[in-house]
Amino acid sequence: MKTYCDKKRAQREDSKLVNPKVDGQKKAVRKMSKRKNAKVKWQKQKLMETKKQNAVLRTQAWRLRVKLTATSNIVREDQATSEVFPFSSYSAERRTINRVKRLLSPTPTKKAKVIESISKLPTTSKILARKGLLMSPETES
Repeated sequence: MKTYCDKKRAQREDSKLVNPKVDGQKKAVRKMSKRKNAKVKWQKQKLMETKKQNAVLRTQAWRLRVKLTATSNIVREDQATSEVFPFSSYSAERRTINRVKRLLSPTPTKKAKVIESISKLPTTSKILARKGLLMSPETES
């Protein structure tokens, strides 16, 4: 006695013998649908990746904006104190002074000439005049 599965198998084999072209077409259709499904899946995956990248870029831009506004606030606060102490720490000031001392000429006349030319710069002379270390042209006359 044949079971239901055996009967179906026999019918499939009979249909192959009768019309093998139809079976091949069915396989081709299945392959095409698999390709389309794969393509759709790939497109969805690509779309999700771009959405993720855009989200990451938005977050990075937001963090940068927050960081810049925070540092600009710090700079504004430091501008008020910059005339009192322009360096971030005492050791930074000492390092800079030592570096400049090493670079300046050991000859006193040459060193004086370099410092004189630096003090004649407009912004430097204004700052030195404000501190009272240099006479400004307005106060001299």
